[in-house]
Amino acid sequence: MSAEPETNGSQEILNCHWPAHPAMLVEQEHAVPVRVRVAFARDGECFIEGWAKRWDYSHVLVAIDDPRVESNEIWLKPHDVYRRMPTAQSRNARGARSPDNGPRPRRPSAR
Repeated sequence: MSAEPETNGSQEILNCHWPAHPAMLVEQEHAVPVRVRVAFARDGECFIEGWAKRWDYSHVLVAIDDPRVESNEIWLKPHDVYRRMPTAQSRNARGARSPDNGPRPRRPSAR
């Protein structure tokens, strides 16, 4: 039986990872909607929606609204950050359905 998450007060974030020079990463003009994996010290792994504000190849600064996060912003590794899709029918740049939206419909074979 799993316990309810403890949401009263901040918790240590086990997968937080600060870049060596965070001031060098400029805030982007438009934040990107994301879902992030956060490993809390007491509540364990949770997925939370937020906004990616600054990033490079090895770090992403995400703004989230969660009482367990003291500053409402956390630095994470890119493998813990996933883009959110605006709708279930979203398509990527090539017109393919995104993996979140299930398999693509099969074309009838030309026999």
